[in-house]
Amino acid sequence: MPHFQGSRLPALFRFSFDPGNGKPLRLVDVGLASAIPSHMSEAVGPYVLTVLQPSDTLNRLRTAGWHLCMDLSGNIQACQHDKCLDIELAAITPYGVISNEDFLYAEALTLFLSQSETP
Repeated sequence: MPHFQGSRLPALFRFSFDPGNGKPLRLVDVGLASAIPSHMSEAVGPYVLTVLQPSDTLNRLRTAGWHLCMDLSGNIQACQHDKCLDIELAAITPYGVISNEDFLYAEALTLFLSQSETP
């Protein structure tokens, strides 16, 4: 599992496919924004490359010792020892309200971490 230096979370990329017709984007890949593969950075529609920055809310969670993970049902949570907070749109945490951007970042980070754990 990657270890992130300091209390701030890294910028991530989210590479998605846009099926059009108002359908939601389909996630293709995630990773560190500092290491975006050239074939993704040069891609054009219907592919979408988004760089995600962690918010102050997510950085405050990390600084306070919480880590992002997925539960067995695939729900994103912030956990600290035996306590867990659900990370979903508009969830209220002691560190701020979870925005759509927070949720997308948390999803990308948990997927990136799960990819990094796979040998």
